[in-house]
Amino acid sequence: MWEQGALEEYAAQAALAAEDVLMINSIDRDPVSHGGAFHFRGGRTAAALPFDQEGILMVEIPEAEQAEQFLPPYETENRVDFENPKNLAFSAGPDHNYIFKYKAHRGLLAAADVIAETEREF
Repeated sequence: MWEQGALEEYAAQAALAAEDVLMINSIDRDPVSHGGAFHFRGGRTAAALPFDQEGILMVEIPEAEQAEQFLPPYETENRVDFENPKNLAFSAGPDHNYIFKYKAHRGLLAAADVIAETEREF
């Protein structure tokens, strides 16, 4: 399936987020993860490290000065108002957001062991 269009779809979806996107999967046995690393540029695959192969995918990363020249200045109307606090990014609507945040927190706590194991393997 991956070779029959899924890769192109990932590249197209990545282009909606940014011009350059890196997708990196670790190789693991539980749950089964087959690795693979991809550099998508402009909606196309610029470079790839195939699944089930260990290796290094080399990509060129711009210097900080180049990135600052390219990116527009960051401006936002979102400000923390300590007198009238608000959630700036509801994830599941006001009635259920606390449940969503709780589950996200539990997921992050559970990830600590997986992250530590992956770092040891790396």
